[in-house]
Amino acid sequence: MSLRRAVCQPVLKAARTYSTGLPGQVLPPHHYIERIDRRGSVIPGEIDPSELHIINYRSNRPLDLFFELVASALTNRTGDEDLGRVVYKFAKKLGCFKKREKFFRFKPLPFTEEHMNSVIHELKVEASKKFEAISKTGGPAINVFITGGTGFIGLDFLERAGNDPQIKNVTCLVYFKEMQGISQEQYKSNVMGRLNIPVESYAKFNFIPGDVTKPNFDLAPDIISKLKIDTTHMIHLAASVSFQDPYDKMYKANVLATLEALKFALTLQEAPGSKFVNFIGTETCFIHGRQLPPRICREENLTFPRDYYNNFYEPTKALAAFETKKFMIENKLRAIALCPAITIGNSKTGNNRGDTKVINAAANTLGRIHHLIKQLFPVSFLWPIFARTVTFPCSQSAVMDLVPLDRVTDALVASVRKPLATGERVHLTCGGVSIAGIREAWFSEMAMYVSNPVTHRTFVRPVLTNFLRLIGQKKFADNTDKLFEIFNVYSEWGQPIHDMGNDVRLLGLSEKRPNLINSLRLMLRHNQFVQDFGRIRDPLVIAKREKIWSEFLADLEKRTGKSVATMSAEEWKKEQQALKTLLPDLQLTRWAH
Repeated sequence: MSLRRAVCQPVLKAARTYSTGLPGQVLPPHHYIERIDRRGSVIPGEIDPSELHIINYRSNRPLDLFFELVASALTNRTGDEDLGRVVYKFAKKLGCFKKREKFFRFKPLPFTEEHMNSVIHELKVEASKKFEAISKTGGPAINVFITGGTGFIGLDFLERAGNDPQIKNVTCLVYFKEMQGISQEQYKSNVMGRLNIPVESYAKFNFIPGDVTKPNFDLAPDIISKLKIDTTHMIHLAASVSFQDPYDKMYKANVLATLEALKFALTLQEAPGSKFVNFIGTETCFIHGRQLPPRICREENLTFPRDYYNNFYEPTKALAAFETKKFMIENKLRAIALCPAITIGNSKTGNNRGDTKVINAAANTLGRIHHLIKQLFPVSFLWPIFARTVTFPCSQSAVMDLVPLDRVTDALVASVRKPLATGERVHLTCGGVSIAGIREAWFSEMAMYVSNPVTHRTFVRPVLTNFLRLIGQKKFADNTDKLFEIFNVYSEWGQPIHDMGNDVRLLGLSEKRPNLINSLRLMLRHNQFVQDFGRIRDPLVIAKREKIWSEFLADLEKRTGKSVATMSAEEWKKEQQALKTLLPDLQLTRWAH
Protein backbone atom coordinates (compact mmCIF):
# COMPACT_ATOMS: atom_id res chain seq x y z
CA MET A 1 0.00 0.00 0.00
CA SER A 2 1.39 3.44 -0.92
CA LEU A 3 1.99 6.00 1.82
CA ARG A 4 -0.51 8.46 0.33
CA ARG A 5 -3.16 5.76 0.18
CA ALA A 6 -2.36 4.64 3.72
CA VAL A 7 -2.65 8.16 5.14
CA CYS A 8 -5.71 9.19 3.16
CA GLN A 9 -7.75 5.98 3.26
CA PRO A 10 -11.45 6.56 4.06
CA VAL A 11 -12.33 6.52 7.74
CA LEU A 12 -15.08 3.93 7.42
CA LYS A 13 -13.82 0.47 8.41
CA ALA A 14 -14.86 -0.99 11.74
CA ALA A 15 -11.31 -1.69 12.90
CA ARG A 16 -8.65 -0.10 15.14
CA THR A 17 -11.29 2.22 16.56
CA TYR A 18 -10.43 4.90 19.08
CA SER A 19 -11.78 4.74 22.61
CA THR A 20 -13.82 7.19 24.61
CA GLY A 21 -12.50 8.41 27.93
CA LEU A 22 -14.20 9.38 31.15
CA PRO A 23 -16.27 12.60 31.24
CA GLY A 24 -13.93 15.60 31.39
CA GLN A 25 -10.85 13.51 30.64
CA VAL A 26 -8.26 14.84 28.19
CA LEU A 27 -7.46 11.95 25.86
CA PRO A 28 -3.99 11.81 24.30
CA PRO A 29 -3.69 11.75 20.49
CA HIS A 30 -3.22 7.95 20.23
CA HIS A 31 -6.85 7.45 21.22
CA TYR A 32 -7.76 8.96 17.84
CA ILE A 33 -4.61 8.73 15.74
CA GLU A 34 -2.21 5.93 14.85
CA ARG A 35 1.44 6.16 13.86
CA ILE A 36 2.39 4.39 10.62
CA ASP A 37 5.54 3.72 8.63
CA ARG A 38 6.14 4.45 4.95
CA ARG A 39 4.42 1.18 3.96
CA GLY A 40 1.29 2.03 5.94
CA SER A 41 1.94 -0.48 8.73
CA VAL A 42 0.98 0.61 12.24
CA ILE A 43 3.84 1.52 14.60
CA PRO A 44 2.53 0.73 18.11
CA GLY A 45 2.98 2.99 21.10
CA GLU A 46 1.63 6.13 22.69
CA ILE A 47 1.71 9.39 20.71
CA ASP A 48 2.84 12.55 22.44
CA PRO A 49 1.13 15.75 21.19
CA SER A 50 4.53 17.20 20.24
CA GLU A 51 4.88 14.48 17.58
CA LEU A 52 2.05 16.11 15.61
CA HIS A 53 3.81 19.49 15.32
CA ILE A 54 5.77 20.33 12.16
CA ILE A 55 8.27 22.49 14.05
CA ASN A 56 9.80 19.33 15.53
CA TYR A 57 10.65 18.00 12.06
CA ARG A 58 12.37 21.01 10.52
CA SER A 59 16.07 20.80 9.81
CA ASN A 60 18.39 23.70 10.62
CA ARG A 61 21.50 22.19 9.02
CA PRO A 62 23.08 24.76 6.63
CA LEU A 63 23.05 22.47 3.58
CA ASP A 64 19.41 21.53 4.20
CA LEU A 65 18.48 25.21 4.48
CA PHE A 66 20.34 25.95 1.25
CA PHE A 67 18.41 23.35 -0.76
CA GLU A 68 15.18 24.36 0.95
CA LEU A 69 15.78 27.96 -0.17
CA VAL A 70 16.54 26.85 -3.73
CA ALA A 71 13.41 24.69 -3.90
CA SER A 72 11.26 27.47 -2.44
CA ALA A 73 12.75 30.10 -4.78
CA LEU A 74 12.09 27.90 -7.84
CA THR A 75 8.53 27.26 -6.75
CA ASN A 76 8.01 30.93 -5.99
CA ARG A 77 9.44 32.03 -9.34
CA THR A 78 7.58 29.53 -11.53
CA GLY A 79 4.53 28.52 -9.51
CA ASP A 80 5.43 24.89 -10.29
CA GLU A 81 5.75 22.80 -7.12
CA ASP A 82 7.12 19.85 -9.12
CA LEU A 83 10.36 21.78 -9.70
CA GLY A 84 10.72 22.25 -5.98
CA ARG A 85 10.23 18.54 -5.43
CA VAL A 86 12.97 17.76 -7.97
CA VAL A 87 15.37 19.83 -5.86
CA TYR A 88 14.29 18.02 -2.70
CA LYS A 89 14.80 14.62 -4.32
CA PHE A 90 18.27 15.64 -5.54
CA ALA A 91 19.18 16.93 -2.08
CA LYS A 92 18.03 13.71 -0.45
CA LYS A 93 20.32 11.73 -2.73
CA LEU A 94 23.18 13.83 -1.35
CA GLY A 95 22.19 12.90 2.18
CA CYS A 96 20.24 16.03 3.02
CA PHE A 97 16.84 16.11 4.74
CA LYS A 98 16.59 13.21 7.10
CA LYS A 99 14.12 10.70 5.73
CA ARG A 100 10.86 10.63 7.62
CA GLU A 101 10.15 7.21 9.03
CA LYS A 102 6.76 7.88 10.57
CA PHE A 103 3.47 9.37 9.54
CA PHE A 104 0.01 9.51 11.08
CA ARG A 105 -3.59 8.80 10.17
CA PHE A 106 -6.88 9.02 12.00
CA LYS A 107 -8.36 5.78 13.27
CA PRO A 108 -11.62 4.81 11.60
CA LEU A 109 -15.02 5.19 13.19
CA PRO A 110 -16.52 1.96 14.58
CA PHE A 111 -19.27 1.77 11.96
CA THR A 112 -19.65 0.39 8.47
CA GLU A 113 -20.47 2.77 5.65
CA GLU A 114 -23.81 1.02 5.15
CA HIS A 115 -24.79 1.54 8.79
CA MET A 116 -23.84 5.23 8.73
CA ASN A 117 -25.78 5.86 5.52
CA SER A 118 -28.83 4.13 6.99
CA VAL A 119 -28.73 6.20 10.19
CA ILE A 120 -28.21 9.46 8.30
CA HIS A 121 -31.20 8.71 6.06
CA GLU A 122 -33.31 8.08 9.17
CA LEU A 123 -32.14 11.37 10.72
CA LYS A 124 -33.03 13.32 7.57
CA VAL A 125 -36.56 11.90 7.62
CA GLU A 126 -37.06 12.70 11.29
CA ALA A 127 -35.67 16.24 10.95
CA SER A 128 -37.97 16.92 8.00
CA LYS A 129 -40.99 15.77 10.00
CA LYS A 130 -40.03 17.93 12.97
CA PHE A 131 -39.48 21.00 10.79
CA GLU A 132 -42.78 20.45 9.00
CA ALA A 133 -44.54 20.24 12.37
CA ILE A 134 -43.21 23.56 13.66
CA SER A 135 -43.85 25.23 10.30
CA LYS A 136 -47.58 24.52 10.51
CA THR A 137 -48.04 27.17 13.22
CA GLY A 138 -48.13 29.87 10.57
CA GLY A 139 -46.15 32.47 12.56
CA PRO A 140 -42.51 32.69 13.65
CA ALA A 141 -41.60 29.21 14.75
CA ILE A 142 -37.82 28.94 15.02
CA ASN A 143 -36.36 29.12 18.53
CA VAL A 144 -32.56 29.00 18.59
CA PHE A 145 -30.26 28.15 21.49
CA ILE A 146 -26.70 29.25 20.62
CA THR A 147 -23.26 28.98 22.21
CA GLY A 148 -20.51 31.40 21.19
CA GLY A 149 -23.12 33.95 20.18
CA THR A 150 -20.96 36.92 21.13
CA GLY A 151 -18.03 35.86 18.95
CA PHE A 152 -17.64 37.52 15.57
CA ILE A 153 -19.59 34.82 13.67
CA GLY A 154 -22.16 34.65 16.47
CA LEU A 155 -22.74 38.41 16.46
CA ASP A 156 -23.30 38.37 12.72
CA PHE A 157 -25.86 35.59 13.15
CA LEU A 158 -27.60 37.51 15.97
CA GLU A 159 -27.98 40.56 13.75
CA ARG A 160 -29.40 38.42 10.95
CA ALA A 161 -31.75 36.67 13.39
CA GLY A 162 -32.96 40.01 14.72
CA ASN A 163 -34.09 40.94 11.23
CA ASP A 164 -35.54 37.52 10.35
CA PRO A 165 -39.33 37.33 10.85
CA GLN A 166 -39.26 33.50 11.00
CA ILE A 167 -36.89 33.38 13.99
CA LYS A 168 -39.02 33.84 17.09
CA ASN A 169 -36.49 33.67 19.92
CA VAL A 170 -32.73 33.38 20.40
CA THR A 171 -31.24 32.26 23.72
CA CYS A 172 -27.52 32.92 23.85
CA LEU A 173 -25.21 31.11 26.28
CA VAL A 174 -22.48 33.46 27.53
CA TYR A 175 -19.39 32.44 29.49
CA PHE A 176 -20.35 33.23 33.08
CA LYS A 177 -17.27 35.37 33.76
CA GLU A 178 -18.32 37.82 31.02
CA MET A 179 -21.54 38.56 32.92
CA GLN A 180 -20.06 38.89 36.40
CA GLY A 181 -20.85 42.24 38.02
CA ILE A 182 -23.46 43.15 35.41
CA SER A 183 -27.18 42.41 35.11
CA GLN A 184 -28.50 40.28 32.26
CA GLU A 185 -30.50 43.25 30.97
CA GLN A 186 -27.47 45.53 30.93
CA TYR A 187 -25.41 42.85 29.19
CA LYS A 188 -28.17 42.43 26.62
CA SER A 189 -28.31 46.20 26.09
CA ASN A 190 -24.56 46.29 25.45
CA VAL A 191 -24.77 43.52 22.85
CA MET A 192 -27.83 45.00 21.14
CA GLY A 193 -26.03 48.33 20.90
CA ARG A 194 -23.41 46.69 18.69
CA LEU A 195 -25.94 45.34 16.20
CA ASN A 196 -28.17 46.85 13.54
CA ILE A 197 -31.46 45.47 14.88
CA PRO A 198 -34.84 47.26 15.26
CA VAL A 199 -35.58 48.08 18.90
CA GLU A 200 -38.83 46.13 18.69
CA SER A 201 -36.81 42.98 17.96
CA TYR A 202 -34.76 43.20 21.14
CA ALA A 203 -37.40 41.19 22.98
CA LYS A 204 -36.61 38.03 21.03
CA PHE A 205 -33.10 37.80 22.58
CA ASN A 206 -32.12 36.38 25.95
CA PHE A 207 -28.59 36.04 27.37
CA ILE A 208 -27.83 33.49 30.09
CA PRO A 209 -24.53 32.76 31.89
CA GLY A 210 -22.99 29.27 31.73
CA ASP A 211 -19.90 27.22 30.96
CA VAL A 212 -19.63 25.11 27.79
CA THR A 213 -17.15 22.73 29.43
CA LYS A 214 -19.52 21.76 32.28
CA PRO A 215 -22.35 19.18 32.17
CA ASN A 216 -25.59 20.85 31.08
CA PHE A 217 -23.50 24.02 30.73
CA ASP A 218 -23.92 24.50 34.50
CA LEU A 219 -27.43 25.86 33.89
CA ALA A 220 -30.20 25.97 36.49
CA PRO A 221 -32.89 23.25 36.22
CA ASP A 222 -35.66 25.76 35.42
CA ILE A 223 -33.68 27.20 32.50
CA ILE A 224 -33.01 23.69 31.15
CA SER A 225 -36.72 22.85 31.43
CA LYS A 226 -37.67 25.94 29.44
CA LEU A 227 -35.09 25.18 26.76
CA LYS A 228 -36.46 21.64 26.45
CA ILE A 229 -39.90 23.01 25.75
CA ASP A 230 -38.99 25.87 23.39
CA THR A 231 -35.82 25.04 21.46
CA THR A 232 -36.13 23.99 17.82
CA HIS A 233 -32.46 24.40 16.84
CA MET A 234 -29.17 24.46 18.74
CA ILE A 235 -26.11 26.15 17.21
CA HIS A 236 -22.70 25.46 18.73
CA LEU A 237 -20.13 28.13 17.81
CA ALA A 238 -18.09 28.29 21.03
CA ALA A 239 -14.44 27.36 20.48
CA SER A 240 -10.94 28.49 21.29
CA VAL A 241 -8.93 29.80 18.32
CA SER A 242 -5.74 30.45 20.25
CA PHE A 243 -3.07 28.91 18.03
CA GLN A 244 -0.44 29.12 20.77
CA ASP A 245 -2.18 27.14 23.52
CA PRO A 246 -0.96 23.63 24.45
CA TYR A 247 -2.77 20.43 23.51
CA ASP A 248 -4.51 19.89 26.88
CA LYS A 249 -6.02 23.37 26.97
CA MET A 250 -7.18 23.21 23.34
CA TYR A 251 -8.65 19.74 23.89
CA LYS A 252 -10.76 21.01 26.79
CA ALA A 253 -11.95 24.07 24.86
CA ASN A 254 -12.71 22.32 21.56
CA VAL A 255 -13.29 18.61 22.16
CA LEU A 256 -14.75 18.46 25.67
CA ALA A 257 -16.92 21.52 25.05
CA THR A 258 -18.23 19.95 21.83
CA LEU A 259 -19.06 16.72 23.69
CA GLU A 260 -21.00 18.70 26.31
CA ALA A 261 -22.86 20.54 23.55
CA LEU A 262 -23.75 17.25 21.83
CA LYS A 263 -25.03 15.77 25.10
CA PHE A 264 -27.12 18.86 25.77
CA ALA A 265 -28.55 18.78 22.26
CA LEU A 266 -29.51 15.12 22.77
CA THR A 267 -31.26 16.12 26.01
CA LEU A 268 -33.29 18.68 24.06
CA GLN A 269 -34.07 16.17 21.32
CA GLU A 270 -35.25 13.43 23.69
CA ALA A 271 -37.37 15.66 25.95
CA PRO A 272 -41.08 14.72 26.01
CA GLY A 273 -42.99 16.81 23.46
CA SER A 274 -39.73 18.22 22.08
CA LYS A 275 -39.87 20.56 19.07
CA PHE A 276 -36.16 20.04 18.46
CA VAL A 277 -35.22 19.82 14.76
CA ASN A 278 -31.42 19.60 14.70
CA PHE A 279 -28.04 20.53 16.12
CA ILE A 280 -25.76 22.73 14.00
CA GLY A 281 -22.08 22.59 14.84
CA THR A 282 -19.11 24.37 13.32
CA GLU A 283 -15.99 22.45 12.48
CA THR A 284 -13.13 23.88 10.42
CA CYS A 285 -12.62 23.67 6.69
CA PHE A 286 -8.84 23.66 6.60
CA ILE A 287 -8.38 20.71 8.92
CA HIS A 288 -10.10 18.32 6.55
CA GLY A 289 -7.12 16.92 4.69
CA ARG A 290 -4.20 18.70 3.09
CA GLN A 291 -3.75 17.41 -0.43
CA LEU A 292 -1.98 19.21 -3.22
CA PRO A 293 -3.67 20.24 -6.49
CA PRO A 294 -4.99 18.75 -8.65
CA ARG A 295 -6.17 16.43 -5.90
CA ILE A 296 -9.39 17.64 -4.32
CA CYS A 297 -10.48 16.76 -0.79
CA ARG A 298 -13.99 15.34 -0.61
CA GLU A 299 -16.37 17.28 1.60
CA GLU A 300 -17.07 14.35 3.93
CA ASN A 301 -13.47 13.18 4.33
CA LEU A 302 -11.07 13.76 7.20
CA THR A 303 -7.40 13.00 6.53
CA PHE A 304 -4.30 13.66 8.56
CA PRO A 305 -2.01 16.24 6.90
CA ARG A 306 1.10 14.65 5.43
CA ASP A 307 3.23 17.54 6.73
CA TYR A 308 1.68 17.40 10.19
CA TYR A 309 0.12 20.36 12.02
CA ASN A 310 1.63 23.68 13.07
CA ASN A 311 -0.65 24.27 16.07
CA PHE A 312 -3.05 22.38 18.34
CA TYR A 313 -6.18 24.29 17.30
CA GLU A 314 -6.53 22.32 14.08
CA PRO A 315 -5.99 18.78 15.43
CA THR A 316 -8.36 19.33 18.36
CA LYS A 317 -11.02 20.67 15.98
CA ALA A 318 -10.45 17.53 13.91
CA LEU A 319 -10.93 15.37 16.99
CA ALA A 320 -14.11 17.30 17.79
CA ALA A 321 -15.33 16.57 14.25
CA PHE A 322 -14.70 12.88 14.84
CA GLU A 323 -16.54 12.94 18.16
CA THR A 324 -19.48 14.73 16.51
CA LYS A 325 -19.84 12.11 13.78
CA LYS A 326 -19.47 9.25 16.27
CA PHE A 327 -21.99 10.77 18.68
CA MET A 328 -24.47 11.45 15.87
CA ILE A 329 -24.40 7.84 14.65
CA GLU A 330 -24.37 6.19 18.09
CA ASN A 331 -27.13 8.32 19.62
CA LYS A 332 -29.05 9.22 16.46
CA LEU A 333 -28.67 12.93 17.15
CA ARG A 334 -29.92 15.04 14.26
CA ALA A 335 -26.86 17.17 13.46
CA ILE A 336 -25.37 19.31 10.67
CA ALA A 337 -21.64 20.10 10.48
CA LEU A 338 -20.63 23.43 8.90
CA CYS A 339 -16.94 23.77 8.04
CA PRO A 340 -15.89 27.39 7.38
CA ALA A 341 -12.47 28.19 5.91
CA ILE A 342 -10.41 31.04 7.42
CA THR A 343 -13.13 33.65 7.87
CA ILE A 344 -12.54 37.26 6.88
CA GLY A 345 -14.89 40.26 6.99
CA ASN A 346 -18.18 40.83 5.22
CA SER A 347 -17.73 40.76 1.44
CA LYS A 348 -19.69 44.01 1.01
CA THR A 349 -18.45 46.10 3.95
CA GLY A 350 -15.44 44.31 5.43
CA ASN A 351 -17.19 44.26 8.82
CA ASN A 352 -15.55 41.55 10.97
CA ARG A 353 -17.43 42.36 14.20
CA GLY A 354 -14.24 43.50 15.90
CA ASP A 355 -12.37 40.26 15.28
CA THR A 356 -8.60 40.56 15.74
CA LYS A 357 -7.53 36.95 15.23
CA VAL A 358 -5.99 34.80 12.49
CA ILE A 359 -5.94 36.73 9.17
CA ASN A 360 -7.14 39.94 10.87
CA ALA A 361 -4.29 39.64 13.36
CA ALA A 362 -1.80 39.40 10.49
CA ALA A 363 -3.23 42.47 8.75
CA ASN A 364 -3.37 44.51 11.95
CA THR A 365 0.10 43.60 13.21
CA LEU A 366 1.80 44.19 9.86
CA GLY A 367 -0.12 47.42 9.32
CA ARG A 368 0.96 48.81 12.68
CA ILE A 369 4.57 47.71 12.28
CA HIS A 370 4.64 49.25 8.81
CA HIS A 371 3.30 52.52 10.23
CA LEU A 372 5.86 52.43 13.05
CA ILE A 373 8.80 51.97 10.68
CA LYS A 374 7.45 54.70 8.40
CA GLN A 375 7.41 57.08 11.36
CA LEU A 376 10.97 56.17 12.30
CA PHE A 377 12.28 56.59 8.74
CA PRO A 378 9.94 59.10 7.05
CA VAL A 379 12.38 60.29 4.38
CA SER A 380 15.42 58.16 5.01
CA PHE A 381 17.00 56.00 2.32
CA LEU A 382 16.69 53.19 4.90
CA TRP A 383 12.89 53.16 4.54
CA PRO A 384 12.76 50.94 1.41
CA ILE A 385 15.14 48.48 3.09
CA PHE A 386 13.08 48.17 6.26
CA ALA A 387 9.84 48.09 4.25
CA ARG A 388 11.09 44.88 2.66
CA THR A 389 11.19 43.22 6.09
CA VAL A 390 7.48 43.85 6.75
CA THR A 391 6.28 41.13 4.43
CA PHE A 392 3.69 38.39 4.35
CA PRO A 393 5.14 34.90 3.68
CA CYS A 394 3.59 33.29 0.64
CA SER A 395 4.78 30.87 -2.00
CA GLN A 396 3.97 31.48 -5.67
CA SER A 397 1.98 28.24 -5.78
CA ALA A 398 0.22 28.65 -2.44
CA VAL A 399 -3.53 28.91 -2.11
CA MET A 400 -5.11 30.41 1.01
CA ASP A 401 -8.56 29.06 1.79
CA LEU A 402 -10.73 32.01 2.82
CA VAL A 403 -14.45 32.72 3.13
CA PRO A 404 -16.24 36.03 3.85
CA LEU A 405 -18.25 36.32 7.05
CA ASP A 406 -21.58 36.88 5.29
CA ARG A 407 -21.23 33.56 3.42
CA VAL A 408 -20.85 31.76 6.77
CA THR A 409 -23.85 33.55 8.25
CA ASP A 410 -25.90 32.76 5.14
CA ALA A 411 -25.15 29.09 5.80
CA LEU A 412 -26.15 29.30 9.48
CA VAL A 413 -29.45 30.97 8.64
CA ALA A 414 -30.11 28.46 5.87
CA SER A 415 -29.27 25.52 8.17
CA VAL A 416 -32.23 26.18 10.45
CA ARG A 417 -34.52 25.91 7.42
CA LYS A 418 -32.94 22.95 5.62
CA PRO A 419 -33.59 19.71 7.55
CA LEU A 420 -32.33 17.61 4.63
CA ALA A 421 -28.82 18.87 5.42
CA THR A 422 -28.96 16.77 8.60
CA GLY A 423 -26.14 14.26 8.83
CA GLU A 424 -23.99 16.09 6.29
CA ARG A 425 -20.71 17.98 6.41
CA VAL A 426 -20.89 21.29 4.49
CA HIS A 427 -17.71 23.13 3.53
CA LEU A 428 -17.96 26.90 3.42
CA THR A 429 -15.22 28.13 1.14
CA CYS A 430 -14.83 30.18 -2.00
CA GLY A 431 -12.16 28.03 -3.62
CA GLY A 432 -9.10 29.77 -2.21
CA VAL A 433 -7.13 32.83 -3.28
CA SER A 434 -3.76 32.56 -5.02
CA ILE A 435 -0.53 34.33 -4.21
CA ALA A 436 -1.22 36.75 -7.07
CA GLY A 437 -4.41 37.84 -5.37
CA ILE A 438 -2.76 38.18 -1.97
CA ARG A 439 0.10 40.18 -3.48
CA GLU A 440 -2.30 42.45 -5.37
CA ALA A 441 -4.36 43.25 -2.28
CA TRP A 442 -1.44 43.48 0.18
CA PHE A 443 0.78 45.65 -2.01
CA SER A 444 -1.86 47.94 -3.50
CA GLU A 445 -3.39 48.75 -0.12
CA MET A 446 -0.32 49.00 2.11
CA ALA A 447 2.67 48.85 -0.23
CA MET A 448 3.50 45.64 1.58
CA TYR A 449 5.55 42.96 -0.10
CA VAL A 450 5.27 39.19 0.07
CA SER A 451 8.28 36.90 0.38
CA ASN A 452 8.77 33.19 -0.09
CA PRO A 453 8.22 31.35 3.21
CA VAL A 454 11.69 29.82 3.58
CA THR A 455 13.41 33.18 3.08
CA HIS A 456 10.91 34.78 5.43
CA ARG A 457 11.41 32.15 8.14
CA THR A 458 15.21 32.04 7.81
CA PHE A 459 16.15 35.68 7.22
CA VAL A 460 13.33 38.22 7.02
CA ARG A 461 11.49 37.40 10.23
CA PRO A 462 14.61 37.28 12.45
CA VAL A 463 15.76 40.66 11.07
CA LEU A 464 12.36 42.25 11.67
CA THR A 465 11.76 40.83 15.14
CA ASN A 466 15.28 41.60 16.37
CA PHE A 467 14.97 45.16 15.07
CA LEU A 468 11.61 45.59 16.84
CA ARG A 469 13.07 44.33 20.11
CA LEU A 470 16.05 46.65 19.66
CA ILE A 471 13.78 49.71 19.52
CA GLY A 472 11.73 48.53 22.51
CA GLN A 473 8.80 47.02 20.63
CA LYS A 474 8.91 43.56 22.21
CA LYS A 475 5.13 43.09 21.97
CA PHE A 476 5.18 43.63 18.20
CA ALA A 477 8.13 41.28 17.90
CA ASP A 478 6.42 38.53 19.89
CA ASN A 479 3.18 38.93 17.93
CA THR A 480 5.08 38.71 14.66
CA ASP A 481 6.80 35.50 15.75
CA LYS A 482 3.50 33.93 16.78
CA LEU A 483 1.66 34.99 13.64
CA PHE A 484 4.17 33.75 11.15
CA GLU A 485 4.81 30.49 12.92
CA ILE A 486 1.16 29.89 12.02
CA PHE A 487 1.02 31.32 8.51
CA ASN A 488 4.40 30.15 7.30
CA VAL A 489 3.29 26.54 6.92
CA TYR A 490 -0.01 27.39 5.26
CA SER A 491 1.59 29.73 2.80
CA GLU A 492 4.55 27.50 1.96
CA TRP A 493 2.68 24.72 0.17
CA GLY A 494 -0.84 26.04 0.24
CA GLN A 495 -3.95 24.80 1.95
CA PRO A 496 -6.18 22.06 0.62
CA ILE A 497 -8.81 22.82 -1.96
CA HIS A 498 -12.01 21.07 -1.04
CA ASP A 499 -14.79 19.74 -3.14
CA MET A 500 -17.66 22.20 -2.82
CA GLY A 501 -21.34 21.93 -3.51
CA ASN A 502 -23.21 21.00 -0.36
CA ASP A 503 -23.59 24.69 0.46
CA VAL A 504 -25.52 25.12 -2.79
CA ARG A 505 -27.11 21.66 -3.09
CA LEU A 506 -28.23 21.24 0.52
CA LEU A 507 -28.45 24.77 1.93
CA GLY A 508 -29.58 26.59 -1.20
CA LEU A 509 -26.83 29.21 -1.10
CA SER A 510 -25.98 31.12 -4.27
CA GLU A 511 -23.68 29.38 -6.74
CA LYS A 512 -21.95 32.73 -7.22
CA ARG A 513 -19.50 32.89 -4.36
CA PRO A 514 -17.93 36.20 -3.20
CA ASN A 515 -14.77 37.38 -4.96
CA LEU A 516 -11.95 36.70 -2.49
CA ILE A 517 -9.49 39.27 -3.85
CA ASN A 518 -12.09 42.01 -3.49
CA SER A 519 -13.03 40.74 -0.04
CA LEU A 520 -9.38 40.70 1.06
CA ARG A 521 -8.83 44.22 -0.25
CA LEU A 522 -11.95 45.42 1.57
CA MET A 523 -10.81 43.74 4.79
CA LEU A 524 -7.54 45.71 4.71
CA ARG A 525 -9.36 49.00 4.07
CA HIS A 526 -11.88 48.25 6.80
CA ASN A 527 -9.26 47.29 9.40
CA GLN A 528 -7.34 50.48 8.77
CA PHE A 529 -10.24 52.90 9.00
CA VAL A 530 -12.58 51.21 11.47
CA GLN A 531 -10.17 49.46 13.87
CA ASP A 532 -7.05 51.53 13.18
CA PHE A 533 -5.30 48.19 12.68
CA GLY A 534 -6.38 46.84 16.05
CA ARG A 535 -5.64 49.94 18.14
CA ILE A 536 -9.36 50.49 18.77
CA ARG A 537 -10.73 47.61 20.85
CA ASP A 538 -13.83 48.97 22.63
CA PRO A 539 -16.78 47.03 21.16
CA LEU A 540 -19.24 49.92 21.39
CA VAL A 541 -16.79 52.38 19.80
CA ILE A 542 -16.12 49.92 16.99
CA ALA A 543 -19.88 49.45 16.50
CA LYS A 544 -20.35 53.22 16.07
CA ARG A 545 -17.49 53.40 13.61
CA GLU A 546 -18.90 50.41 11.73
CA LYS A 547 -22.17 52.26 11.28
CA ILE A 548 -20.42 55.38 9.96
CA TRP A 549 -18.26 53.20 7.70
CA SER A 550 -21.26 51.30 6.26
CA GLU A 551 -23.19 54.50 5.60
CA PHE A 552 -20.14 56.03 3.93
CA LEU A 553 -19.69 52.99 1.69
CA ALA A 554 -23.37 52.95 0.73
CA ASP A 555 -23.30 56.66 -0.15
CA LEU A 556 -20.02 56.29 -2.08
CA GLU A 557 -21.29 53.35 -4.12
CA LYS A 558 -24.54 55.17 -4.87
CA ARG A 559 -22.62 58.25 -6.00
CA THR A 560 -19.96 56.50 -8.07
CA GLY A 561 -21.84 53.40 -9.16
CA LYS A 562 -18.86 51.26 -8.11
CA SER A 563 -18.37 48.85 -5.26
CA VAL A 564 -15.67 50.04 -2.87
CA ALA A 565 -14.06 46.60 -3.03
CA THR A 566 -13.51 46.96 -6.79
CA MET A 567 -11.98 50.44 -6.61
CA SER A 568 -8.26 50.67 -7.31
CA ALA A 569 -5.95 51.96 -4.60
CA GLU A 570 -5.66 55.32 -6.33
CA GLU A 571 -9.43 55.68 -6.70
CA TRP A 572 -9.91 54.80 -3.07
CA LYS A 573 -7.21 57.26 -2.00
CA LYS A 574 -9.16 60.12 -3.57
CA GLU A 575 -12.45 59.12 -1.96
CA GLN A 576 -11.24 58.29 1.54
CA GLN A 577 -10.47 61.88 2.46
CA ALA A 578 -14.17 62.42 3.14
CA LEU A 579 -13.80 60.13 6.15
CA LYS A 580 -11.88 62.90 7.93
CA THR A 581 -15.09 64.80 8.59
CA LEU A 582 -16.97 61.66 9.63
CA LEU A 583 -14.24 60.21 11.83
CA PRO A 584 -12.26 63.22 13.10
CA ASP A 585 -9.94 61.09 15.22
CA LEU A 586 -8.98 58.97 12.21
CA GLN A 587 -5.30 59.00 11.37
CA LEU A 588 -5.34 58.65 7.58
CA THR A 589 -2.20 56.96 6.43
CA ARG A 590 -1.18 56.29 2.86
CA TRP A 591 1.54 53.71 2.62
CA ALA A 592 4.17 55.02 0.25
CA HIS A 593 5.34 52.64 -2.47
